[in-house]
Amino acid sequence: MPVLTKMKVLLIMFAPHKAFQMQIGALSAFLKKCGYKVRYLEIIVYTGDRFDKYKQIVKEEIQEFQPDLVGFSSYDMNYYFILDCANFIKNLYPGMKIIVGGHNASLAPGDYMKFESIDYVCIGEGEYVLKDLLESFSQGKSVKSIEGLCSRDDKGKALFNNARDLIENLDGLQFVDRTVDKSIDNSGQLYTDHLP
Repeated sequence: MPVLTKMKVLLIMFAPHKAFQMQIGALSAFLKKCGYKVRYLEIIVYTGDRFDKYKQIVKEEIQEFQPDLVGFSSYDMNYYFILDCANFIKNLYPGMKIIVGGHNASLAPGDYMKFESIDYVCIGEGEYVLKDLLESFSQGKSVKSIEGLCSRDDKGKALFNNARDLIENLDGLQFVDRTVDKSIDNSGQLYTDHLP
């Protein structure tokens, strides 16, 4: 089904070092093929860092891009950065929809859904979950039956749907989108002049 409007997705990852994130490239390629606009913000965090250091970067990115959905890629090390950033975004833009995916959120979705600033958690592969979620937004449909998606009922209680089956035909997916990460040139080489 065609996209009614070109909805925009901002993907954010707090990472301990610079590397091309395959999961981000895969999601970006899939969503762009479906007609959505995607932008990626990678924030390199160091031992002892707090999210407060990155508030202005996040604020500027959201103001410039004006996404319909903000998605975080999770793993154990960036848990508190995600929660702090989601709270910051919700305080600035209470209507902004926020989803968390990745292996940490897939293994422990309740650890994220217990916070009101997190609207959704994706369990497992995110390509079709995000597509269905964005289609629901643009068509004004309920998201409560989307497989692989944790959402909330009208009272804010977390709803945990069954996981979606794994994508069997990986050849049917697009190649990863290396253009989504602006610090990598088309050859896949990192631009390192901005790194400490």
